[in-house]
Amino acid sequence: MPRWSQRVDVPGIGVVHLCGSRPRARRCSTAGCRRTATYQCDYPVTRAGKAATCDRWLCQCCRTSVAPDRDFCLPHARSWDIE
Repeated sequence: MPRWSQRVDVPGIGVVHLCGSRPRARRCSTAGCRRTATYQCDYPVTRAGKAATCDRWLCQCCRTSVAPDRDFCLPHARSWDIE
């Protein structure tokens, strides 16, 4: 079922109904945190033999900024300090 619908009178066509879903807000993937996430982990990983990034969703409080425009999740921030 759509999350919203709107009835619109279009001149020359008649009444139409617009329906759709609102995008869901992303939630922080840190255990126990359900804040809205606006960052993704940029830690380099390998997926299917190709270079990629972790991409775990993070909120402002749970991210660790290691460089300008580069944020890590807590587990990757800990491993970054070791290396």
